[in-house]
Amino acid sequence: MKQLMMMVLMMCLVLTSCSEKQCNCGVIEDDKGDGSAYSIRVKNDCSGNLIDVNVDGSKWQSLHKGDKFCQDKIQDSW
Repeated sequence: MKQLMMMVLMMCLVLTSCSEKQCNCGVIEDDKGDGSAYSIRVKNDCSGNLIDVNVDGSKWQSLHKGDKFCQDKIQDSW
């Protein structure tokens, strides 16, 4: 019985955490880099708006189109 309760509790936690959208997150749609400046274009999960975010070269190399990207300090209207 304890195992069943634990499984039900875990399933509830998984389902609720997946359904909530984080409005400071989005999906990388495009990236740009010219050797001295790097940026990614991210589509917001909540609003669908696009924003260009400047990143450093090492971070830019590890980010790819389709990746999830979250940033805390970002415009409220995004």
